[in-house]
Amino acid sequence: LLPAVNAEITFSLDAKEYFFALGQEAVVMLKSSNTYQKDIQGTLTYTVNQKVSNGGVSYSSTNTQSSSFTIPKGDQDIPMSFGTSNDPMTLTVDSAHIYH
Repeated sequence: LLPAVNAEITFSLDAKEYFFALGQEAVVMLKSSNTYQKDIQGTLTYTVNQKVSNGGVSYSSTNTQSSSFTIPKGDQDIPMSFGTSNDPMTLTVDSAHIYH
């Protein structure tokens, strides 16, 4: 018989929407809670949809990236940086973590 494991990983944010001043780095703190007794290795995949407006000109783009991502055991705040912009923009982010 294998031992039963009653552990989980959860992610949360403090808010549904964030606002940043022009030129300010957009950093969102991702809160993770890992009740396993070890760090969990995996791959973080995220898609950023960007809509920019400047002087009556608008454009949009989509970018998907994947990278190795470790979720530390316990509770952690993980900074997620989305860079800076001198033009007003809206970013929509979808993410998934796949465990190894």
